[in-house]
Amino acid sequence: MSADSPIRLNPRWDVKHPKTVLLKSWERAKNDIAHFLTQEPHGNAGIRLAHIEGQHGSGKSTGMIEFIYKESHASDPGSTVIYVPSFGLEAMMLSAYFESEASPYDALKQSTRYGVETVEPKLHLATAAQLRAALRGVLRTNTPRKVILLMDLELSPTTDGELLLSEVVAWYQELPPGTSLTLITMATFSRPPVHEFMESQLKTKCRYIVFHLFPLHSLTSRLLPLPTTWLLEDDPSVPESISKVIQDSLSETPAIEVSRLIQFHQNDLDQRMKGLDGAAAVAEAIKGINDNIRLTRGHALGSTVVVIQSTVNAYQISDMLDKHPESDPIHYSISAQSTFYDWLQVILHVGPMVVSIDPNVPGVLYIPRVTAIISLPACPMNRFDPDTCTLAWMESPRSRMGFLQEQSYARKSIPWKNHGLVNFLCVHRGDGHLSDETFDGWALAPPAPAYEVQFMRTCLELCVPWPNDAGRMIPLLPVPDITQVEKLWRCLLNMDCLDNHLSFERRPALTQSQAKRVFEFLDPQCNKFGSFPIASLFLKVQGAESEAIKRVLIRMASLFGESPSPVEYSDQLLDMCDKMSLLSNDEPAYRDCVRDVRKTMALECAGIGKQEFESGVAWSMLGVFLRMEVSMLKGKDLGAENESRNAFIDPVTFSAILAKIRLVESIYGLKPSEDPIKDTMLSPDEVYAVGSELMKSWSSQLVYFKREWRKTCKSLVSHRSLVQDEFPHIDVDEVFEQDASVKNDVIYAFYTDLVAQDNSLLAFSLTRIPTEFAIRWLRSNGHRSFMVY
Repeated sequence: MSADSPIRLNPRWDVKHPKTVLLKSWERAKNDIAHFLTQEPHGNAGIRLAHIEGQHGSGKSTGMIEFIYKESHASDPGSTVIYVPSFGLEAMMLSAYFESEASPYDALKQSTRYGVETVEPKLHLATAAQLRAALRGVLRTNTPRKVILLMDLELSPTTDGELLLSEVVAWYQELPPGTSLTLITMATFSRPPVHEFMESQLKTKCRYIVFHLFPLHSLTSRLLPLPTTWLLEDDPSVPESISKVIQDSLSETPAIEVSRLIQFHQNDLDQRMKGLDGAAAVAEAIKGINDNIRLTRGHALGSTVVVIQSTVNAYQISDMLDKHPESDPIHYSISAQSTFYDWLQVILHVGPMVVSIDPNVPGVLYIPRVTAIISLPACPMNRFDPDTCTLAWMESPRSRMGFLQEQSYARKSIPWKNHGLVNFLCVHRGDGHLSDETFDGWALAPPAPAYEVQFMRTCLELCVPWPNDAGRMIPLLPVPDITQVEKLWRCLLNMDCLDNHLSFERRPALTQSQAKRVFEFLDPQCNKFGSFPIASLFLKVQGAESEAIKRVLIRMASLFGESPSPVEYSDQLLDMCDKMSLLSNDEPAYRDCVRDVRKTMALECAGIGKQEFESGVAWSMLGVFLRMEVSMLKGKDLGAENESRNAFIDPVTFSAILAKIRLVESIYGLKPSEDPIKDTMLSPDEVYAVGSELMKSWSSQLVYFKREWRKTCKSLVSHRSLVQDEFPHIDVDEVFEQDASVKNDVIYAFYTDLVAQDNSLLAFSLTRIPTEFAIRWLRSNGHRSFMVY
């Protein structure tokens, strides 16, 4: 296919752009909203409740917010308006936007505040966590006479939003007489149980305000707002088609003098924003946006291509850009871990750019000058697994509303006069043909909870006590996602992330000091993926009996906290693993190959990691790190040394892990080790103690092997069958051969990562735990039903 050839289209799927935009503006509902705001609160309760439904890009989070603010202050200038967007960073972004010269919403200039640390008669833009703290704090001790609370529940009510609504109910039920609350939720559509719950708890009726052009359940391919080109993933022409779309959609580089000015300005902004967060970061962002507007006024700016793709993908976008240097685009990558400043860099960039966005990032933030959107098939992402209440690498099924959300990136852009309509290219997995049923057969909405890591953190935040509260129950919504909360609480109790469960009618207790420490160890500085088992392991350092145990736990948690698999293998070792997989039907040859792989790997370990190598990945990984830590202290070049090694950690990753170790060591008052091998050596009892703590931290990810199962194991929590990944971190056959007694009929272990692949579940990074301790702990913690004896 030549560079000038058109992209092949199927006429049934080349959806033409309608003459009028389908996404209706919120202004169609302006009269209904105004009428709701002026009606008297229901009875003596002083409560008004409404739900507003409208599609992405209809102005709910901008123009409608300004209208509600103006109407509320026109009737009562002392009103406090609080808006909680569905995505935390959006609160910061909107705070900066509303106060900047870029905003056309004049009523909000000088009238917005980020956060709810204090209460003023202004528009407060807050995250869910900030509102949750305010409900326990300033909104309880200094309650305004009139509160208008707006909550954006995104595509469908997220579990975070539902839990927050429960806390709003608990707060409202204790409001002093004479306080008026107007509660408005908004989303693309709603689930009736949510608002039935709100009506019953608040004893009022919910007003529904809808401005859809068509019933959402009837959303079909013919109603998509953007012209859409569909390509099958297995079409060999897909990479060339993607490259052509990118090349055709990017404009020429802006004038060089403008670029230099802006580069200088952005470097200055970068220095000013270092270490800033919250309101201080918003204040600097406002200055940056205003400077950017003044510097670029009257100049042609570069266009933007949005690529929605997982971090791990088959299409190397950066390589494609290198093949077309004439447009000289910048490539930004945005993920769920991206910061406020990461987004600000994208927004302020003046030249052509490609912005790769992870599919699990809500499409709610502004991206300028979009000329094309490319949607690639989702790769496995870390998602909440309701069977085990842990995270697992699974593919998220595509949904029609999620697809509409992707198209909404164009709706949030300034109209691009030079390029006309935004083109949308979708590469999807099909059954070998394109048909309307491919899209129209997708589920309407994505599975909830929409943001799984956020859901787990929220369940922990729920346990932060209210003032003068003895653990009273917060009413929970009767929707399927909420049923996972108590199950997740049990898991967090097993991990020692919570103190105790007062009773099953009350939430667990989380002391303020413990809450601070738990959330500190969920921070990306310590814990890149916000993993609760890793936070739990960091917590256990406090009660460790010896300094050596503390240093071992800190290193293990830091290793897992940087990457699910920080150790890389040489080509020689990978070839040995490939050979091993081909010999699965030749038992003697397979066993010999497994031994060779493990022997080669053991040679790469040092210290306690080498001593306990047979116990699995937590120890072998520690052994590789200790070997490299010693080399670093001797001043060796780690990169050069890695070239001669069969197992190693990339120097950049090694430095990131070491930074985590130093940070946590400083928290616990430990000095950096001058002899890490000596300082991490453990006695047999200490090894047993470390294994016990590892097991409790990963207690939701426990598995057991039986002699006749070989590589297959079963989860102690979900009872599902799992398959050990190809690398033999644990040699199950060897363990059973060494002890043929009945007592050794079961091996216990835990995995750190679970991957759903081809209708199978693969358990990665397994580590053995002491059998005696596992049995005793399982029995004492009510896991008798999971026992295999």
